[in-house]
Amino acid sequence: MYELDDYFAMIEDGVRTPAYLEAMARTIRPGDRVLELGTGFGFFAVHACRLGAAHVVAVEPNDAIAHARAVAEANGCADRITFVQGVGERIALAPRADVLVEDLRGISPLHGARLDVLRDAQARLLVPGARRVPLADELMLAPAELPHDLGRLAPDAPPTVQGIDVAPVRALLRRTIHRTRAEPSVLLADGRAWARLDLGALPPGDPEGAAEFTVARDGRCAGFVSWFATQLAEGVRFDSGPATGRTVYDRAFLPLEQPVDVGAGDVVAVHVRTRFDGSDHVWVWDVEVRARAGGVTRQRGSNLAARAMSAARRARRAAAHVPPRTAALDRVGRLVGLVDGARSLDAIAEAL
Repeated sequence: MYELDDYFAMIEDGVRTPAYLEAMARTIRPGDRVLELGTGFGFFAVHACRLGAAHVVAVEPNDAIAHARAVAEANGCADRITFVQGVGERIALAPRADVLVEDLRGISPLHGARLDVLRDAQARLLVPGARRVPLADELMLAPAELPHDLGRLAPDAPPTVQGIDVAPVRALLRRTIHRTRAEPSVLLADGRAWARLDLGALPPGDPEGAAEFTVARDGRCAGFVSWFATQLAEGVRFDSGPATGRTVYDRAFLPLEQPVDVGAGDVVAVHVRTRFDGSDHVWVWDVEVRARAGGVTRQRGSNLAARAMSAARRARRAAAHVPPRTAALDRVGRLVGLVDGARSLDAIAEAL
């Protein structure tokens, strides 16, 4: 869960914020109705008003929105912004919005349920042909040596911490996705896009794609650095890759369970599949390293095993699962019946 300080760090980001402000200036027209998903404490909502928006509906699930009205009042536009605490799928708009502004990304454009939220907004909350910021995201990868801040993934990392054997968990760490501040020096080839998200016409299903790289120098390929490049508006772009430096997004690292020594001219191919499980995406990356001197190495990586979800819990998420009736569910049913718009929390608790 984001804290207020996290939201302030987002607007202080010298890459992200100037680009968003410029894109909004190129997109929003006087008299527009604007929908912002993920408003935080209302910074971009106020900017939309400064650009002439007739009204802004600003949506945010986090309690940071409690400070948004004060920000709007301090900037003289509180009467033109409706703040809604919640998520986009639970709101209705009449009339619909002319412009959508959002940044629901995390470390990746596939953060949480972002794609489903955007599909829902397109279907229910926006006018046909609505303008949007951003327009598209590209998902980028590059083969890389182990970033300096991920030494815990090194094959020679000690199996114990303070004398306690942690080898089983350390093995799992090499089979999941990690946040990193990876520098350009760890890359073994230039980055390439493996998928593109046209945010105004998202197809059903989950992103899947492939990329192929020619290794530029000798090194040890420990996995892939992952980032995104975004087109916010015509002529306004930025990316969160290593060459950009520090941003609030950082980068992700998709490790190989067994690092592979590579040389200049070798080819590294990767095929990435993602599947949304109801809360976030499961990633699978199939890797093939073709040595220039001959020989092929293949590996598969995935973040599934480290999602800390037991087999029994996964089974309970299956579409065919039949939930048993339990005392806990009976209590939930009684609770729903007691919430009648008249009883206070004290009275409900006493009745339960």
